[in-house]
Amino acid sequence: MNDGMTYAYFFAVPRLFADRPYDYVGKTDDDTYYRLASLAESLRGKARRDAYHGYLTPCHWLPEKQYMSGMGYIVSWDVAAWIAETPELRDDHDDWEDVNFGGWLRKGGRYKNVYNEEPRMYDYWDREMDADINCFRHEHRADAVAVHKLKDRLKWARTLHFFNATQGLAPSNMYHLDLDNNIYRV
Repeated sequence: MNDGMTYAYFFAVPRLFADRPYDYVGKTDDDTYYRLASLAESLRGKARRDAYHGYLTPCHWLPEKQYMSGMGYIVSWDVAAWIAETPELRDDHDDWEDVNFGGWLRKGGRYKNVYNEEPRMYDYWDREMDADINCFRHEHRADAVAVHKLKDRLKWARTLHFFNATQGLAPSNMYHLDLDNNIYRV
């Protein structure tokens, strides 16, 4: 995670899609459920240059010390292109990648249009957990953009069920869902 993977990704994307640049480029963890319609709505009307969109952490801290949480963040195309054109960033990773990433944008003058999606981006939490609710971990919200820390199938199943993503799912021999009894089998 902290050995240059973020740099490699943002270095590669502008080259892979050079003939068809997009407005934004996103990075997400594999244990994050992004709700694409909510994401699109949250980006509507936002800047498309020098943009940095996601969940700022540590929450409720000094803005100059915050950085995007690795659960997922979106940057404008020009930011990704700037990273690809700035090879000295490749070896600038002496801290967590997300901290470094925010530092790169600040040093490069790219940290201009910062959009924090708290509380619409958050870590999974349910009543069975020993962990407390806090600014980054709380119950599901209908307007969520992203839910992080879906570390097992039951958390994925409960999250997908909450957002009606499994409604109308046809029965199959490949899986069994019984969310009322906390059963999910593949």
